Amino acid sequence: MRYIIFGAGNTGEIAFNYFGRNRVLCFADNNKTGTVLHAKEVISFNEMLKIYSEQKQIIIVISSNRYWKEMEYQIKDVGLQRYFVFFEADMYLMNRVLPYYYLYKRPIYLSYTQILSHYDLLRYSKIAIYGANRYLPYLITEIMDRNPYADIKVILPEECEHKYNTLGIRVGNLASCIE
Repeated sequence: MRYIIFGAGNTGEIAFNYFGRNRVLCFADNNKTGTVLHAKEVISFNEMLKIYSEQKQIIIVISSNRYWKEMEYQIKDVGLQRYFVFFEADMYLMNRVLPYYYLYKRPIYLSYTQILSHYDLLRYSKIAIYGANRYLPYLITEIMDRNPYADIKVILPEECEHKYNTLGIRVGNLASCIE
């Protein structure tokens, strides 16, 4: 799984640090095309679309605190599904829903990466995620990264089906998941 970070500003740099140098293919930006950031090329929106259409293992990460709505509209307008909006605040707020432990009276928070590292996800051809919150795209990207061959399905109640970004992954109910 590789990522194109759409937005080469401060939030884009935070997203780069979150996903890591080896997982980020490049940056894309509407205004900074032709520059280099963290040894990664900054490409245009149209170049990003070309890479997205040629490589099926690409996820677009929208990263701008100020212009994310306009950027998301730009992505939706051309019909892309494998994208999500990266919010800087998510890095802190996600700690409220993930497990933690105390070490020397200080909380140590676990990331999805750390939690999933305890499981051999390549053993599974089908993976279902039951339930959702605003951090669902982060979990999905980690699962896709650890097992790019799995058939992933998100199980949500009907009233929530259009509320959460599932990166274009099929959404179903519990009955459709049990075969």
